[in-house]
Amino acid sequence: MMKKKRIWEIAAVAAFMAVLISANGTPKQRGQNAAEDRMEPADGEEEKLPAETEQEGTEVDENDFRPLLAEIPGEKRVELVFYSEGCYCYYNGSLYGYISETGEEIAPCIFREAAPFSEGLACVRLDDQYGYIGKDGETVLPFLYDQASSFQEGLAYFSTGDSYGFMDRAGRVVLRPDCDSISSFSEGLAFFCVDGRYGYMDRSGRIVTEPVYDDAGYFRDGIATVMQNGYYGIVGKDGREILAPEYEAVWVNGSYIIAKKGTASYCFDREGRQISGGWDNIYVQGDLLCIKQDEKYGLSDSDGNLLLEVKYDWIDPIPGKELVIANQQDICGVLDYHGQIKVPFQYDAIRCFDEKGDNLYISRAGKYGYLDGTDFSETIPAVYDFLSPVIRGRAVVGLEGKYGVIGEDGILEIPIKYDGIRICSNGALILRRNGTTELWDEQGNVLLSGQYDDIIDEGDCYEVKKDGEHGFLDRHGKEVIPVSWSYTGNHEIYGGNNIKLLSEYGAETSNMLIQTGEKELVSLEQVFFNNYITPKAGAFFTFLQEGAFQVGDIEEGGYVREMQELNACRKFCKLFRFGEQGAPVLYVYASSWIPGNFPESYSGLYGLWDGSVETLATGYQYGGSSGGDHVCFWYDKETSERKPGVEGYFGGFGGTACVGEVYDQQDETISVISFGVISQSAENYSKTELEQDACLFYGGNGCPYTPDSIGEAEHVTEYSVNDQRTTIEEYRKIRDRYRYLMVVES
Repeated sequence: MMKKKRIWEIAAVAAFMAVLISANGTPKQRGQNAAEDRMEPADGEEEKLPAETEQEGTEVDENDFRPLLAEIPGEKRVELVFYSEGCYCYYNGSLYGYISETGEEIAPCIFREAAPFSEGLACVRLDDQYGYIGKDGETVLPFLYDQASSFQEGLAYFSTGDSYGFMDRAGRVVLRPDCDSISSFSEGLAFFCVDGRYGYMDRSGRIVTEPVYDDAGYFRDGIATVMQNGYYGIVGKDGREILAPEYEAVWVNGSYIIAKKGTASYCFDREGRQISGGWDNIYVQGDLLCIKQDEKYGLSDSDGNLLLEVKYDWIDPIPGKELVIANQQDICGVLDYHGQIKVPFQYDAIRCFDEKGDNLYISRAGKYGYLDGTDFSETIPAVYDFLSPVIRGRAVVGLEGKYGVIGEDGILEIPIKYDGIRICSNGALILRRNGTTELWDEQGNVLLSGQYDDIIDEGDCYEVKKDGEHGFLDRHGKEVIPVSWSYTGNHEIYGGNNIKLLSEYGAETSNMLIQTGEKELVSLEQVFFNNYITPKAGAFFTFLQEGAFQVGDIEEGGYVREMQELNACRKFCKLFRFGEQGAPVLYVYASSWIPGNFPESYSGLYGLWDGSVETLATGYQYGGSSGGDHVCFWYDKETSERKPGVEGYFGGFGGTACVGEVYDQQDETISVISFGVISQSAENYSKTELEQDACLFYGGNGCPYTPDSIGEAEHVTEYSVNDQRTTIEEYRKIRDRYRYLMVVES
């Protein structure tokens, strides 16, 4: 495996770090009114918040067949689609456009940037200015803004020239906050930054929490995460610290807050009352707490009362049954909350696949079956080579490479003679025998036989394949989309499940959106919520407006990749400060909305030097087995300081590497402290290198090799500090000094 090397511009970084220490119409008819005239209230009119706007959407006739079709116009292949409020916003590789749920064009692909509809309006960028259109494609707020956001809770951020703030859906200014950055409003509050410190304000501009935190996130269900001096806490909407920022990590999980301090984990309710604590780890399982101590597990209730003693190798509560699957010495059984054995410890595995716990999946000696979830009898004996989850009272069973269908009462309904069987969500069956694929309804009537190579259950319809091409049938087996599409996928759709995008290999156009069932709406929070750098931040604002952060580099034998099309990326940024009087630092993250086998993202840290923005560090994640790196912060436990740096993971050539780099300031010079661990095949080293440094190579047990034993090694691990191979003890001494700090809401 090739070691990763980074080239740093030390002089620029040193100068920067010295500053840190010492610095004190419609698209068819564009509007012509001046921005300030548009945004100011009329004479005698107060700057007040409007009533909440009712969400708009397109009604879909329940009697319409599935799939529901929406053809996308244009001559380019669609690469990205967002769904919201009955409309699709799509990207053709260079520009954005909109169509309705049934395919009517709302606006052609003319926008450089665009967001899905939110509260009835879509924020779009035409040329270099932002404006808003309605669902008829007409301009609602003219294209006059240098920067603008989607409407959330009745407000949208804007900037034009040196003016910035929040406006209502009529374009009237309702808030002009005095800050360097501010987020979207969530639950009536936004986090804002002044001189690198974060607080919260409400929609009237009243400060609820003074800017005293180093980092802050959005409110969700009444609480938000904050960070101060390298430690995390939780605050409430009244500004109260529910958990003081003294924990190395915090997680909110339903009704619980889990916090980590040192090696101990604690559980609190949402009011900050401690429920349980002092354990190695705590996991939330519904309304119960699984606790871990010394590699053993136990169970407590929502008040922290111990239900099961901490002595099991692992446990898994069964929903709604007051029962727990437990493992001891690799054998599984079932206990009640008093520790009474309900199912003897005699199975290799027990699993619960349904929410009610009516059937328990079991395995023993490589065979599979089911237990009744009430009397624990073997309704399906553990004699099968394969057993699927129970769907509508039936499961697929397999023996010696053949498959049949069995009822949950253990009665075989379809003999075990088929090459493959799948049970559909509506109870229909897809069977394969002697190269022929058949579709049966739930009663066993044959709907199709031999027409298609494969049939796949998709929502309220079936996807079919024939000779490498795809089409769709309705639930009655009628072909509603011809088998002529060479590719289908749903990973390009954001905002709703059961929506797929059809296209053809090699074709420049022909794109079809289909709805295969009732839409399961998915949050577009990452699209609608953001943190905005205001014009008051000066050079940082200009830097982001120019989109200068377009290249993330990886030095791998001269291999350099670039992030393209930033207008099709999710972008997020925050301002930070180091030290009491330090200069501000800009954190930037950008990731492509367009997923793929190798998803890409770019991150960077930037500072001000002589009035201009200079690069401190960059990171580039490029997915796949290779991973990548990203900029981050490290907390120095020795000096109690937060420091910028990089963390990365790399893979390939039969090995993996985890690396970290921390920037440290000593007087007027900068030093880069690096540490890493590389695990790879011994064949990647010469025999001489292995023998000379045998004591610096380690086996899987963490013990170093010797000149005599290294010759038998197939896989070795080495540790490095400042790019020099070293002992595991020296590596841990440096690595344990620094704690990785997550950027909240990045």
